[in-house]
Amino acid sequence: MEDLICKLSVSLLRYVDLIRADKVFYDAGMECKKLGYITAARLLLNRYLDVFEYTEDPKTNSLEDEPDFNGLGMPAIKTWTMPESNLINPNEKQQLSDWLVDISMKEKESGPGLQELMEDFLNNPQLN
Repeated sequence: MEDLICKLSVSLLRYVDLIRADKVFYDAGMECKKLGYITAARLLLNRYLDVFEYTEDPKTNSLEDEPDFNGLGMPAIKTWTMPESNLINPNEKQQLSDWLVDISMKEKESGPGLQELMEDFLNNPQLN
């Protein structure tokens, strides 16, 4: 069941123009992290932090296209539904940042990447 929740969370990235961008990236990233899909979790949670920073100060922070998201059927950044306030508090953000730094320093990559998760769900949408 956890695998299905993860796949559904990742598949919602295609609707980031309809659903709050921060929630989509955070939920998908945390589900990937929970299952040990570190490669996908790192990418999604880094993007979540980009959205967090943009929400804090859109005048000095910008969101740029990320090549790792190309080919996933996601809407253009300019159409994303941006939040008015952040989903998590600064303390939780710091914990998330610390985890991402730790993973990067250990160069730990595991589990399927984002592209593989998306393709798996699109090619095998069975709910089992």
